[in-house]
Amino acid sequence: MAVIAPTRVAPNAGRRRALALVSTGALALAGLIFGAVGLRFGLPRVSWGPPSRVLAGREEAIGPGARVALGEASVALWRVEDRVAALGLVCTHLGCTVALSDDGFACPCHGSLFDGRGRVLDGPAPAGLPWLRVSRTPAGEWEVDTRAVVPEDTWLEVRS
Repeated sequence: MAVIAPTRVAPNAGRRRALALVSTGALALAGLIFGAVGLRFGLPRVSWGPPSRVLAGREEAIGPGARVALGEASVALWRVEDRVAALGLVCTHLGCTVALSDDGFACPCHGSLFDGRGRVLDGPAPAGLPWLRVSRTPAGEWEVDTRAVVPEDTWLEVRS
């Protein structure tokens, strides 16, 4: 008759198995976290900012001889007879928003004065106000592109 020897069970087998499961789970979690961070790092970080095209009202709302400031967009629309132009209202000195005055524009921060065409009359501003591209939408509204600087005296002809 053969005698079968009893198998020896390691006294720490249960702890080893638990430690192996915990370390495998920790490594898997770390891999997921690093993978997510890697994906996020690969995506571009873009701040779109405000739109560059601003609607300035319907054509009929701005009659000949009118100068209208659009405060939120820092733009002024100016109509002379059958022509329309747009000026940026950001002071070229330190970026303050200039305001309409009786004969032009005035910077409330540092005292720069501009004539009605945006040219510097007085103050610390190094350059005049930029002229901006203005167009008309199919719905009959004025649209100003605040990023499209055009040469001075660039007008949009109004066709009645």
